[in-house]
Amino acid sequence: MGFLRIVDFSIDLSIERSRAREGNRRTRAGRAAFVVGLNRQGCLDPRAELASSPGCAGWGREPAHGRREGPAEGARRHAPAGMRIAPILVSAHEGPDRLAAGLSEDVTRLYTPVCPLLGIDVPILQGGMATYTSAELVAAVSNAGGLGIIGALRRSPEELLSEIRMVRELTSRPFGVNHVVCLADPAAVDLTLAQRVPVLSLSWGRAADFTRRAHEAAIKVVHQVNAPEEAGQVAADGADVIVAQGTEGGGHVGVMSTLPLVPQVVDAVGGVPVLAAGGIADGRGLAAVLMLGAQGALIGTRFLATPEARARGRSKDVILNAMGSQTVASKFYDDVLGIRWPGSLVRTIRHPLLDHWGHRQQDWALAAERLRPSLEAAVAAGDFVLAGESSGLIHDIVPAGELVQRIAREAEALLA
Repeated sequence: MGFLRIVDFSIDLSIERSRAREGNRRTRAGRAAFVVGLNRQGCLDPRAELASSPGCAGWGREPAHGRREGPAEGARRHAPAGMRIAPILVSAHEGPDRLAAGLSEDVTRLYTPVCPLLGIDVPILQGGMATYTSAELVAAVSNAGGLGIIGALRRSPEELLSEIRMVRELTSRPFGVNHVVCLADPAAVDLTLAQRVPVLSLSWGRAADFTRRAHEAAIKVVHQVNAPEEAGQVAADGADVIVAQGTEGGGHVGVMSTLPLVPQVVDAVGGVPVLAAGGIADGRGLAAVLMLGAQGALIGTRFLATPEARARGRSKDVILNAMGSQTVASKFYDDVLGIRWPGSLVRTIRHPLLDHWGHRQQDWALAAERLRPSLEAAVAAGDFVLAGESSGLIHDIVPAGELVQRIAREAEALLA
């Protein structure tokens, strides 16, 4: 199961980094796992007592199913008040289940408290993007050590049940199902809870009742927010993990950018683990949000450019050829299609319809019925694409499992 130790550090950051690298080398050589004490922001804090650190299985919460039971008590050293150090990379223990999933024994992993909480190996979640997700996509992400998430939006309970069953045929690892609260189908939510999926993913609205019922079924709850005020509310409702989504993301987004939003959410929710979303497509983005205090990332647009994602027409080609500056956030999509999604904008890649109507909100509202067939046809053809600013970072179609491992390795290299 590996041994536990606190990573030594010095006030001099260069010395701390050198010791962290040496610690990683020793860990890989010994094939063991280690963890560090984290402060409320999810950053290294040698002052923290490991046995009482919040937000992790075995650290004041019940253990995640089939995973580590939490760190043991250990020695600690002191640092100047207010000092923050980035999360340290750890080499996670290689069990038979991970080898069966095709994971290399020698892969060094990012390991934050959200990992044992959700039963995953790397803190990378794939967004539950409605019917753009497939059982193959979800299973591939989970088999690679991340958390794949089925999108329930626009799926009937029967279709959702079929997806859940297919995912379970393709993986024995944890996965999730996402429900958009403001548009949730009660029957589909009931089905999700009855199926006891490992993780219930929620977004766009408070759902204290959903959270309570999920916990009664031993299901973890990951709840996405778009503002610090929302984060405090869903934390009070009992969410196990909170996702702070910035406006750089694709599809339905808020107005705050990821960079200022993430640390404000971290500060607002105390010890509840926070993940970042919006504008993240590679290891640089993951490393950056870890420095902001997040414990991982939920990634959407990048996973659309995988063979497993369900594409519409030429949508993947549109993403590959787009720059981040060519995305637009507006109410055009929802208004024309008659979708009521309170408090959100919709970020899409530029299209002639947007170029012509984008600055004429009063006109498009009046012309919605006339515009609707054209917009629906453009969406079906894959010409009108909901995607984020990270489109400019996407240059290839990569299998989802390979993508998870690539992002993890890139982040590790930057933080080592």
